[in-house]
Amino acid sequence: MMFRKDRKMVLFIGFFLFIILIGALINIFIQPIRFAGIFLIMCGFIGLITGVRIATKPIDHFKEDERSVHIKEKAGYHAYELMWKIAILVGGFHVLKLSPSLTPSEDLVTGALLIGVVGLYYFLVLKWYYNKKGVSE
Repeated sequence: MMFRKDRKMVLFIGFFLFIILIGALINIFIQPIRFAGIFLIMCGFIGLITGVRIATKPIDHFKEDERSVHIKEKAGYHAYELMWKIAILVGGFHVLKLSPSLTPSEDLVTGALLIGVVGLYYFLVLKWYYNKKGVSE
């Protein structure tokens, strides 16, 4: 099995090895935040496995064709538009006090997270739709 040894792959794998080292040092020397060390070690191993898997594939494997790039751009643009429309709608409900149950007045972080998740979900749905339909300007 051949591994790519270009600069980007070495930095990618080295970064996650460093994360594992930091997690191990936190685990050994700083007992009150031991869970953070375990979390860093787990994240480091996930990144390391991902890096090794990517390093075994040739660099041409990851190049996208023009159609898929165009579909991602179009779906991303429409998902971004939808996120802002939802944010303006929720903000309008809050300002006008039309529906207190729909507005994130007390927990703004939850409202922003919900808007972001809706945008990501909408991006995935639009990407799937444009792949099935085909792209027309």
